[in-house]
Amino acid sequence: MEAKRVRLQKARRDAGYTQETFAQALRVDRSTVYRWESGK
Repeated sequence: MEAKRVRLQKARRDAGYTQETFAQALRVDRSTVYRWESGK
């Protein structure tokens, strides 16, 4: 089973978002998206 963070990253990329644009859409900082995807 894929980790949630891997599924999140794949879904984000498949939707055409960069970490920056995804963060803007969610109104969070880009570093937050990085932490979600890296598991930190």
